[in-house]
Amino acid sequence: MVFIGDIIAKEEEYLAGKGTVVDEEGNIIASVIGKVKKDPQKKEISVLGKLVLPQVGDSVIGLVTDVKEKVVLVDIQEVKGQDDKKRTLPKTSGVIFIANLSQSYLENPRQAVKIGDLIKAQIIDEDPGAYLLTMKDGALGVLLGLCSKCREKLLEKGKDVKLKDCSVMICSKCKGIETRKLAKDYIYKGEHK
Repeated sequence: MVFIGDIIAKEEEYLAGKGTVVDEEGNIIASVIGKVKKDPQKKEISVLGKLVLPQVGDSVIGLVTDVKEKVVLVDIQEVKGQDDKKRTLPKTSGVIFIANLSQSYLENPRQAVKIGDLIKAQIIDEDPGAYLLTMKDGALGVLLGLCSKCREKLLEKGKDVKLKDCSVMICSKCKGIETRKLAKDYIYKGEHK
């Protein structure tokens, strides 16, 4: 029995069959829970089982790929189910509407996130083609923010006076100032002096 995200072979050993995906390092990974099947004739490895899709209430880690006027687009990288098991999935998308980014009123989603930010969110609904996500909870938000000018790490400078659950950030290199809605476990929290 293998689980989603388990490495089952290397790409040089087998062709990836049904129920598998190949990562950047050439590992063949189970994309479903099930039993491994090797076909020596075709030199193919598969996983027989059914896909366990993310569910409402699951936490996700994702990369912000686009920020529009009222919506943020996210490539979901990892899902942590309510059973506390982490899963990687084939390409999965998420959407966060501006009202679900923060407890504070935002005029623009860029007050909370920017393209390239790594975020922690929660699935609140399923929509054809994408999962609807929220970052409103205090534990959710940006895990790693990069400066929109020079792409260096952002350090937390302090809380934003107007946006109560957002933080003022300072770039570690160019000293540019930006705001983000930070996750409780933001990677560079508290490093700025």
